[in-house]
Amino acid sequence: MSLRLSVLVGLCSCIASAQEARTLEDLTRIKDLRITVSSVNGTREQDNPFYGAQNLLDGGEHRIKGTNYTSWLSDQDASHWIRIEFPKPVDIHSLMIEFPASNMPAAARIAELDPRSTSTFSTQPVRECALDVRTGAPAKERWTKLPSEALRGFRAFYPLAKPLHQVTALKIVFPGPSMIEVSEVEIFGSAGPK
Repeated sequence: MSLRLSVLVGLCSCIASAQEARTLEDLTRIKDLRITVSSVNGTREQDNPFYGAQNLLDGGEHRIKGTNYTSWLSDQDASHWIRIEFPKPVDIHSLMIEFPASNMPAAARIAELDPRSTSTFSTQPVRECALDVRTGAPAKERWTKLPSEALRGFRAFYPLAKPLHQVTALKIVFPGPSMIEVSEVEIFGSAGPK
């Protein structure tokens, strides 16, 4: 192959990759997406405004009386999970989990607004998670477990070796036993197969 043809082939594949990257969307913004979590701090309901599951998909903005409550906070069970169910199959290319910059919530302010809170709790930093992925039509659905991976930093990416196709549900599983606090989940991909 000539050098000129080799450069042209390389350029075409770079353009195709860039076009594919531009078509990816944040799948957590899909209408009728369903999110549930293993627990919400204490015995609170899933949609608790202070710590509930919906805070994982709020884009970092959920204010109550001037205070930004934008994290899900679990209880102290042996393990924790976040489950996201898609209304239609999606292809997933990348998964980002954002942790609070500080793992010490503003407990005193929270306790003022929510009498069930304690002003002394704290959370431990999370170091790893695993993924359970559901694919296929209801009659032929299949769950696949992906390995536990170390998560580093404030915005951690689960390292997908290749895109996940025809995903109908995704469960992010964290080890315990300790509280976990997650600020945001973003899943990048496309709605449906190529």
